Amino acid sequence: MYQLDMTARQIKRLLEAEGFELVKVRGSHHHDQKGRVRTILPFHSGEVPGGTAKSILAAVDRAREDEGR
Repeated sequence: MYQLDMTARQIKRLLEAEGFELVKVRGSHHHDQKGRVRTILPFHSGEVPGGTAKSILAAVDRAREDEGR
């Protein structure tokens, strides 16, 4: 399980390590995708809100599951 008190930069490093690629940037929101799984990371200062971080990390888990198919 991941810690939820993470900055956008830390989550971005995690996404890149998991194989997510940057698809586009709209303002301060980075759109990353791996296969059919897409997630949006708000790149603001400070920590990413817990619910947002949980949603992004759930997308990482879904991408792992899709790889296994």
